[in-house]
Amino acid sequence: MERIIEICCGSYEDALNAYHGGAKRIELNSALYLGGLTPSLASLKLTKKNTNLKVITMVRPRGAGFCYNEIEFEVMKEDAKSLSKLLKDMNGHVNLIPVNEIKENTLKRPSKKTIEDFEEILKAHGIEVTVRREMGTDINAACGQLRRSYLETQK
Repeated sequence: MERIIEICCGSYEDALNAYHGGAKRIELNSALYLGGLTPSLASLKLTKKNTNLKVITMVRPRGAGFCYNEIEFEVMKEDAKSLSKLLKDMNGHVNLIPVNEIKENTLKRPSKKTIEDFEEILKAHGIEVTVRREMGTDINAACGQLRRSYLETQK
């Protein structure tokens, strides 16, 4: 089995360095110091033009977690449309990770329709999409929920 080298890149320059260093796949984002944000269209265009890398990317409008409200989802939908046109021929893949509601904040899970709309935008442009499966939300044991329960027991 051939090993695949995947590199997390924060710019077009990083993508070129990864390509020349032997990477086959990259995660291309921007603002890695914030945990990664949606990459610029120029970075994606140049990576596509000058490499044959498989590219994975985030559609993330801001730092500070992966929980978004409906207004942010509107921005993300437009980003997804633009990105999917460029990713189409790059063998890309998008993971959609809906938020699990927790007591620590007021973020709400997007509606099922919002998630499905977002997924359909990507699929309509030929992008592979996976919506992360929920497990444990009914007993407050999903991602983020267990941490809160544990912290409450440590008081």
